[in-house]
Amino acid sequence: MNALILLAHLLLLGGLSFALARKETSLRNVFIPALVIKVLAGIFLGLVYQHYYSGGDTFVYFNDAGRFAHLARQDFAEYLRIVVSGKGLPGETTFGMDEPRALFLVKITSVFHLITGGGYWVTAIYFSVLSFLGSWYLVKKIVLYFPEVAPSAIIAFLFFPSVVFWTSGVIKESIAMGALYFLAGFFLETWVTRSIRIWPLVLALISLWVTWKLKYYFTAVFAPVAITTFVHRYITERWRGRNFVMQAGLWLLILVIPVTAVTFLHPNFSPQRFLSVIVENNRAFMALSDPNDVIHFFELETDLMSVLKNAPLAVVSGLFRPGVWEVETAFQWIIAIENLAIVMLTVLSLTMWKTAVESKNRMLVFALLVYILVLCVFITLSTPNFGTLTRYRVGYLPFFLFLVTSNKKALSVIQRTARRLVLYKR
Repeated sequence: MNALILLAHLLLLGGLSFALARKETSLRNVFIPALVIKVLAGIFLGLVYQHYYSGGDTFVYFNDAGRFAHLARQDFAEYLRIVVSGKGLPGETTFGMDEPRALFLVKITSVFHLITGGGYWVTAIYFSVLSFLGSWYLVKKIVLYFPEVAPSAIIAFLFFPSVVFWTSGVIKESIAMGALYFLAGFFLETWVTRSIRIWPLVLALISLWVTWKLKYYFTAVFAPVAITTFVHRYITERWRGRNFVMQAGLWLLILVIPVTAVTFLHPNFSPQRFLSVIVENNRAFMALSDPNDVIHFFELETDLMSVLKNAPLAVVSGLFRPGVWEVETAFQWIIAIENLAIVMLTVLSLTMWKTAVESKNRMLVFALLVYILVLCVFITLSTPNFGTLTRYRVGYLPFFLFLVTSNKKALSVIQRTARRLVLYKR
């Protein structure tokens, strides 16, 4: 890549970043550190794949994007035709071309391949910045509407190491989570203001489409939960029942309708296919993985009772494993230490369960918990390999972290730490 082009992109990104930072008030001290860490994480991810894994998804995506970029330079009209279609390049057979979600990311990456003149590292920075903007939008909404839990949002969505790492660089999770964060922020704005602004709506629809194309199961859980929560409020504002158990029961009944609708949106969600996909993925990972590096479920079969029987182990494993007694490598130790911290935060939050149940925002907490548990169960059952699960669980882990740190005991610890680091200024 030409050094002048590289410098131009870095100056552009740096200028935009400082312009955005200047507009911030209470979060100004957070913006630049969080963005820098995010960018460095995207670069570090590429280095890990390059030197530790000797290649991998990120470089396959980028190399395949280079083939699209080459076509664009030769025949831009043909490039546009293929990009807007669901097809790959004729004769290309790498998994980046054959798998629809990977192909979608390859096509996105090809745009940046053209813009950067084939610079992988600058493309990784762009992806990291886009992902960061989604998380930043969500954090700003939380700080605006729920300022008492601002430190929790900052830690969970901007600074938790594995979450930042696995949502940066040239991978599907980077773009998908940026879009999902924006959807969550849009949900909060609509929930609190009871109004919909045009541009956020347009961006939310784009984010919904992008998330569906890259990680359709994120959308398949998030959308029904969000719709159910809005419908539930509409009903309960007219029904004066205050009992939380009754309200939660009604919420679950309403959920049946959007969940049923989702089964028609993707072949893998059909009742006949859904459980089979989970078990097939599980067995594929088990066959390829070290027996000491996987979650061993109990006779997982393609029936609902088998899934329900294994669900508790899936929740515990998806949130808290591997433990410090299950690791061998340096990377595993980092995750195990994180998991130990999550266990302690969870125990701390459980002591505050009564406060959550009595909160005026208890149905938001309940909805978030359902999203976390459902996605956690199905991702963990489908992905029993600890290493891969660490990457895939970013779809629910930051939301769980936010939930378990949003209590007085955890907040007091976080706030003291944040003040010492001068990361948050109210």
